[in-house]
Amino acid sequence: EYAKSGRLIDGAGLNGSATRTRLTFRDGRCTVKHGPYRGEHELPAATLLLKVRTREEAISWGERYGKILGDGELELGKVNEPWDIGLMPAPENPPLQILLIEKADAATEGGGRSAKQKAELTRLKTEMTKAGVLVRSLQLQPSAKAKRLQFTNNDLRVLDGPFAESKELLGGFAVMELGGMDE
Repeated sequence: EYAKSGRLIDGAGLNGSATRTRLTFRDGRCTVKHGPYRGEHELPAATLLLKVRTREEAISWGERYGKILGDGELELGKVNEPWDIGLMPAPENPPLQILLIEKADAATEGGGRSAKQKAELTRLKTEMTKAGVLVRSLQLQPSAKAKRLQFTNNDLRVLDGPFAESKELLGGFAVMELGGMDE
C-alpha cells in the first residue's frame, strides 16, 4: 500500500551477522571484527547506503568515517539483493551494496556532532558521492523522539523513547514518508 502510493521511500533486508563487519574506534585506533556475532549495541544514529566492489573497500570507507567520529562503533552489513533470496539469477559482477550503520552514542543522543565533525563528515560524504560510492545517507533523530514497534503473535506494542541500546541485531530497514508519528 505504501509502495503503491509512493510513500515507501526505501527499504531492504540485511544478510545475517556472518556477512557483517564491526568497526570499533577507541583512542584513535580501529578494531575490525568480522561476523558472525551477537547483538551488542544496536541503537542506530545514522545509516549510509554504499555501493562498492568489495567488502574491503567498504571497510576502508568505514574506517575513514569512523575516525572522524572518534570513539564509537560502526557496523557494515550486506544488503540482500533479489538474487540472494532466489528471485532471479545473480548478474555478472554485480556491485556490492553495504549498509553502514553508525551506532548511537552520547553525542548523537544529546543532539549531534561538533561543527568540526559535521564539516568533515560533509566533505567525506561529498567525496563518496563523487566516487559513486554513497547512494544515500539518513540521519536519525535521538531515540527520545522515537517509537519502537514490537510485534508478538500479531499483537502490536508501541514503546516511546528514549531507548537503551537493544541487543537484537538489525535485520533491515524501511524509510517511509508519513503524515506524522501516529501514522
